[in-house]
Amino acid sequence: MTEYERINNQIDEIYKECRVKDWDSYDANPVTEKAIEKAKEILKDLQRYGDILLSELEAEPCPDGKIMFEKIVNNDEYRILIV
Repeated sequence: MTEYERINNQIDEIYKECRVKDWDSYDANPVTEKAIEKAKEILKDLQRYGDILLSELEAEPCPDGKIMFEKIVNNDEYRILIV
């Protein structure tokens, strides 16, 4: 499985598990279809740079209904918040 496929699967799982209100038991908003679509678009764009960029990149749901890509490199955290 490529890094692209791994992250794409994470996005699919986020949508399955987080598309209802209160998915985190702390009153989180559902992850929106728009956020899912945007995340997949951005992931496709990032794929052009190869697995090196995508390695250790994680897709995470946010309680406001958005998705975040997060990567840690040399103890520095990088995040992309997808509206």
